[in-house]
Amino acid sequence: MRLQKELDVPVGLMVGAVGGTPSGFWLSDSAYRNDEACKTVVKKFAATYDLDKAKKDYEEKLVAWEKATEQAKRDGKNPPGKPQAPVAAGESTGKIGHLYESHIRPMQPFAIRGVLWDQGESGTAINGVDQFTLMGALMFHWADAVIDGDTVVVSSAAVPKPTAVRYAFSSKQPWANLFNKDGLPALPFRTDPEGK
Repeated sequence: MRLQKELDVPVGLMVGAVGGTPSGFWLSDSAYRNDEACKTVVKKFAATYDLDKAKKDYEEKLVAWEKATEQAKRDGKNPPGKPQAPVAAGESTGKIGHLYESHIRPMQPFAIRGVLWDQGESGTAINGVDQFTLMGALMFHWADAVIDGDTVVVSSAAVPKPTAVRYAFSSKQPWANLFNKDGLPALPFRTDPEGK
């Protein structure tokens, strides 16, 4: 109520939440696959990741799991968790973006002035992509952005007449992911006047 009184505009809360889920499910598949920072870490990880060895190790673990499961049944105990099959570098054991599609995309038509995000500790679920890198892709790609020469062009189909753009406008956000051709990070900026 305090915000509504101070701002003199309707204030509401929308929640898109699923406990215990990884960040790789909360951004669109295209946002992940088109993010340069994500592409870079996947390429670096892939250079040292041996998928064939991972598959061989998995087969060995699977045989051991099957034996342990049979023994647990004979002993009347709970069976151990099944090992997870390996995936290629940059891929997920789940569906990248499915929670974005069901929980975030439906909110795009609304005039949202702010977002509070808490990701928790479930990792990314994308092989070789760390949380820091993926959160940069998640935050930057709720709107589409491309670099055209010295200009960042931002658009969103859900915002036909944008009035402002904010990029890492809180200096407390460590996941800013906009870099120039020399690899230097962009400073946080906003196109709307402070306090508007």
